[in-house]
Amino acid sequence: MMDTIISDLKNDIKEMEYEEKTAQKDYAELMADSQETRAGDSKALTTKQSTKAETENRLMATKETRSATATDLKQVQTVIQDLHVACDFIMQNFDLRKEARTNEIEGLKNAKAVLSGANFS
Repeated sequence: MMDTIISDLKNDIKEMEYEEKTAQKDYAELMADSQETRAGDSKALTTKQSTKAETENRLMATKETRSATATDLKQVQTVIQDLHVACDFIMQNFDLRKEARTNEIEGLKNAKAVLSGANFS
């Protein structure tokens, strides 16, 4: 019976040593895989950070362009409004100015005729 117990203990010790070696090998593989995963994740994170930085730079440039375009658009709208007001003034006073010009032309013709010796009386 003692021999059986000793034999069982020896078998258990061999089994435990094998399990320890296997566990150690599995642990080493797990650590290697984890290190590869960490390296890949680190590289992916760096890539994503650089992509984010580039995107933010493009966003800022686009916002600046949009702001400049909006300012230009406001200036163009102001010029258009000023031209519209000036055009409306000309259109409203066209007949009055035409009549004044006609009267001035007639006055100049009469003055020229008087200077040439014509008598209108």
